[in-house]
Amino acid sequence: MTRSSWVATFYRADSDLATAAYTQCPVTALPTTHASTTAFIVAPANAKAYEAELLTDVSGWIETQGTVRDTFELELYPYNYEAASVPDLDDWNTLIDWLTDKKKLWVSMQGGSRRYPDTAGYVMPVVIESVSESVNKSAANHTVTLSLRVKGTR
Repeated sequence: MTRSSWVATFYRADSDLATAAYTQCPVTALPTTHASTTAFIVAPANAKAYEAELLTDVSGWIETQGTVRDTFELELYPYNYEAASVPDLDDWNTLIDWLTDKKKLWVSMQGGSRRYPDTAGYVMPVVIESVSESVNKSAANHTVTLSLRVKGTR
């Protein structure tokens, strides 16, 4: 089985040095106690989440104040049931424990010349909004999709 050409690099720490919202930062700005790990992924689906708030003033005039956040659906490379294969279900268990072990999480993704964020050496602060898992019995593997939301607004 060949590997995906996309790689997600996750970083984690207990604290964040930033005091204001941001959408990306250099890896060198992360706390010195940060750790990192990588996972092979199928090309990430990037979408924009528009969050709107309606404001009505005393005259009845309505305005919309909106923000846009990047979201990503990361389908991880399938995890095999066979314990001797790479990656297998034990690797998935290790990864999800690692991702949820600290309060702060950042990610960068690269596949060929495309990268998120666009600048090499930068990462995005993210939260895991959901994890979905499915079984492919005919291929004897387990597919995992992480839904990530970038913390800062565009």
